[in-house]
Amino acid sequence: MIYILEQIALAPITFSLTLLNIIIFLILTIKNFPVESVSFNYDKIASGLELWRCFTCTFSHFSIIHILFNIGSFWSYRYLEVLIYLSNNNGKHTFHSVMEFFKIIYLLMIGSTGLVFLTYFCFIKFLKWEQYRHVNVIGFSGVVFGIMTLAVIKNGITSTGSLFFGLNVPMLIIPFMSLFLTQLLVPQASFVGHLSGILIAFLIHFNRFGFVQRLLERIPFVGRRNSSSSSSSSSTVRDGVLQQV
Repeated sequence: MIYILEQIALAPITFSLTLLNIIIFLILTIKNFPVESVSFNYDKIASGLELWRCFTCTFSHFSIIHILFNIGSFWSYRYLEVLIYLSNNNGKHTFHSVMEFFKIIYLLMIGSTGLVFLTYFCFIKFLKWEQYRHVNVIGFSGVVFGIMTLAVIKNGITSTGSLFFGLNVPMLIIPFMSLFLTQLLVPQASFVGHLSGILIAFLIHFNRFGFVQRLLERIPFVGRRNSSSSSSSSSTVRDGVLQQV
């Protein structure tokens, strides 16, 4: 019990988001909400301007296996939250240091969802794949794949890690190997949703979201305290068929 409380204190954002996913899952299950009521849907967002779907889709799950996989994977990377605030705040755990990790989660959420929207737009506009207008996407795994990628980068892109029967592979390709393995094991998974999380993580690492960072810094209690500090598995329903990612 003491160990669990210590882990919660060390990774409050990770714990809070894990708990939030569980609570929303229970509400959706008990109240028997339809997937379409909370999912990401290109047509409803673009034509109906239902922008709230960009947020509700991230925290929505309708399968016990789906949510257990996502929150289990997310919780296993809680050490990344600890590493981030330790590296940015001289080893001191403060409210503002917690908000540093919150910014990363926020960027992964809006960035991966935005990239999915842009990808579907290209599918519809240029490839004439009209079925993507009605694809419904749900799940937290876009953020999970993003966190996995950031953890890999934090450990060193050029280093090697043990994966798949003890085979040592470059850390850089582990997120992509996980992406293809997930797609192989779960064919209905949203490849675009997972890949978006990985790509947004690389953009965050290379500081391509400076304008969002500056915007967040203007928000009270979210921005850095002083200048001395350093600078989503989703699910898809396609034509009535639920696809988990």
